[in-house]
Amino acid sequence: MSHPNHKASSSEGEKGNTNDTKADGTIVVIGMRGAGKTTMGKFAARVLDRKFEDVDHYFEKTLRTTTTTMELSTAILGISTVILGFVGMRRARRITVGSGGGVLGRQEKKPSTTAIMGLTATLGLSTVILGYSTARHPNTIPDYIKANAWSGFRQRETEMLNELLKNHPTGYVISCGGGIVESEPSRNALQKHKDEGGIVLYLDRNINDIEAFLNADATRPKLPEPIRDVWLRREGWYQSCSNRWFKIPEQQVHGDAAEDAKMWALAELEFKEFLKGLDASRSEVESPSLSPVISHATLEELVNTPSSEVRPPETPFSAFLLPYQYLCFIFPVTLVFGSMFGYFGGDKPSYFSNKRNILNVLFVKNAWGWTSLVFLVYIAVVFGKALIQQEADQQQGPQGSTTSAGSAGASSSSSQPSQSIVGTNVPARGTAARARAPLEVIARALTRWGLATLYWWLISQWFFGPGLFDRFFVLTGGTCNIDGHYSQYNCRRMGGTWSGGIDISGHMFLLTHAWLFLMEELSVFLNVPEAWSALQHRPAAKYAVWSVIGLCGLWWWMLLMTSVYFHHMAEKLSGLFFGLLFWLGSYVTTYKTIPFPSMPDQVAVL
Repeated sequence: MSHPNHKASSSEGEKGNTNDTKADGTIVVIGMRGAGKTTMGKFAARVLDRKFEDVDHYFEKTLRTTTTTMELSTAILGISTVILGFVGMRRARRITVGSGGGVLGRQEKKPSTTAIMGLTATLGLSTVILGYSTARHPNTIPDYIKANAWSGFRQRETEMLNELLKNHPTGYVISCGGGIVESEPSRNALQKHKDEGGIVLYLDRNINDIEAFLNADATRPKLPEPIRDVWLRREGWYQSCSNRWFKIPEQQVHGDAAEDAKMWALAELEFKEFLKGLDASRSEVESPSLSPVISHATLEELVNTPSSEVRPPETPFSAFLLPYQYLCFIFPVTLVFGSMFGYFGGDKPSYFSNKRNILNVLFVKNAWGWTSLVFLVYIAVVFGKALIQQEADQQQGPQGSTTSAGSAGASSSSSQPSQSIVGTNVPARGTAARARAPLEVIARALTRWGLATLYWWLISQWFFGPGLFDRFFVLTGGTCNIDGHYSQYNCRRMGGTWSGGIDISGHMFLLTHAWLFLMEELSVFLNVPEAWSALQHRPAAKYAVWSVIGLCGLWWWMLLMTSVYFHHMAEKLSGLFFGLLFWLGSYVTTYKTIPFPSMPDQVAVL
């Protein structure tokens, strides 16, 4: 079924001399879905000291950038109209002047019902525009296909390929989607790249291995036709579009991490030798024979290379649900809007102006406890089951293994672990990094939670005595009318009055701190389409994710209520500052530069 004697550089009908390639010409990797294009492409980029780009990831990154531009534009429009509304309301205020021209008194007229309704309508319209633009403009490939059909997707895919080849003619390894050859314009683009001295590498994998791999991975969307039929249709195109070919050795997935790691390490070792010859001579290099012996040191070095480990995306825009401008401004905008609304018309008593409202008493007063509970349940449900399943698979692996070659293939599907890892920069199947992924993801997440908890404790609960907020209150002249009490909690518990200093808004601090922490930790499900799609097969994980999103929504709402009804501006701004401080010092800066705990892994173990 395969073509072991195929040599694209000498096939008839090809244009140009395929041996006349650029010394640093970009390598384009094509092949079937599940052939290992992304994994091997990243490996090739590391071996050849090049940069890596994936056409599908670039496609979605472009879509997200377009969506972000539309969202930002509508957000600016909404904020501008709100400001204009406030200015109009301000001018509606009335000053009564005496007959002698002196100001006898200032009578402030509350904003009329019409003005309030106009402001609300403006906000509603802005929100509708924002939501409509986001919903209408897809930011994932599946959504784009639904909106534009396969023909529209293939056309846009060709544009992405041409854009990447134009911007990066040298020094890159570019991995294409499996269906890139379905479009004639894309095939022409690949042919043009060959004619201009570039390399198009066909990564060939046995169709039986591909079928086994795709059937075991429930997170990938199913093709509308049998995978073997797709392969038969595309095989000729892969051959005609390529001028280099590498055949991945046939593999049998055992389900045992150590055995599978050896199989993939051997495949990577062959590929490494292939790449060395490719880089040295720029001529047709046949896949070398599989060496039956490999030194233990070489295998360990190959399996444990740093780039095989789970890493977050390099670009900041792909690491967060919202870009930096939104994360930085969502809370100041909420604070300013809430404060202005409270100043102009929100000072009337309401349910949320009463500190005894159930949301404040039950949730906000125990905000970090709820944040910790929801986060730990999320970690346990989403990642804990995979860790337990992996432990069971490793214990059962040796017992279920056989020495018969015939029975090994039959038992591979039954011994295959049920867990699947999806996301960005996912470790290759069978590698030691993939085996370690569940435990490492949990360890990093718990460490980040511990650091966030420590920060909350030092700020609001204890700092070698009273918390920093209480110390600042006393420093600015605040006192308790009962002597001997220097913390707000103890003072009020004893029936005293805590007054006189700058009372930094603890609600503003805590709700901002908790919201940013939860959204950063949840970023993989809000940023990686494959992870979100995989939730459909894990109801418990889906509920855990939605519980985090729901709690974040509650925190934002209560932050808005705090802005409307409580504290003056300086106290709210100082609380916001401390709420942002930990996020800026960790997720925005430090976590990106240290190996542990590092940024939240952009993978989901499901």
